[in-house]
Amino acid sequence: MAVDPFADLLRHLRRNADRTQDEQAGAINAASGRATMTRREVNRYENGANVPTDHTLGNIALACGVPLEPLLREAKAARARRREKNKAEAEDLDDVKRRTLLGGAVISAAAAAEPWGRLAYALSKGSKIDPESAGVLIDHAARLHVDELSESALSLQSRVEAHLDAITAALPRAGTHERALTIAAGETAALAGWVAWDLGEHDKAISYYGVTSECAKKAGHPPLRALALGYASYGAPSPAKALEMLSQAAQDVRGRGNATAAAWALGRYAEEAAQSGDDAAALRALDQAKFAYDFADHRASRRGSAS
Repeated sequence: MAVDPFADLLRHLRRNADRTQDEQAGAINAASGRATMTRREVNRYENGANVPTDHTLGNIALACGVPLEPLLREAKAARARRREKNKAEAEDLDDVKRRTLLGGAVISAAAAAEPWGRLAYALSKGSKIDPESAGVLIDHAARLHVDELSESALSLQSRVEAHLDAITAALPRAGTHERALTIAAGETAALAGWVAWDLGEHDKAISYYGVTSECAKKAGHPPLRALALGYASYGAPSPAKALEMLSQAAQDVRGRGNATAAAWALGRYAEEAAQSGDDAAALRALDQAKFAYDFADHRASRRGSAS
């Protein structure tokens, strides 16, 4: 598959500077004054999986000694190409699955092997969601968050949105599983927002975060709101607003069972505080994050959320 011209440009900039991807990440971190860039993220930029934000482009320009304006212009064009590609791929998706799911048509038991198929089959029978089907939907929402660590946003987007469709269709017949499915729906919507943000679809991302917060309110589940606030903080209009959001997120994940989520929220707070120049608050939050992380059960607790 051909690499996007902008991704190719970023690769050439690195090679012209005679750096490995690890070294490029280090140079970008030196330019930004923050140790947040990784070799993996540089690789995603160079294979077209991600387009850097304008802020990151400023650091790349500084690290490579090139003007920023041409990079901003090329990045804008790359995002436009991604939107067109996403639109074309969405139109090519198997419409039968979506019509079956949302229209309630009867499908075969074989088609019910996938989470959305199992659910559609249950709906077509006019029954309440059974515990096994609810469990499949909830577990699949969790797996998508794990997959996000290794897959590009572009490859993950259609799967996340399809799964959100599945849970949305299930909710009217959720019965005793309504709260658990509402939380799973919120977690999936939050991930859909994060993926959309990664692809430059910022308005779409904000809408998804809003839905996540609504799910948190309906389910009475503050950690879910923390997930939405943590993700949304990356696009906050000011450092002060980001700190306000992250302070609320940290409050939402206080308590037993949320240590990993607390470590993430506090770590984000430390990052934003350092960026705003409040070193004392950054160090305090970082110490709290380390404390939470050391006592977390990393097998049971997920970033930003707890069941």
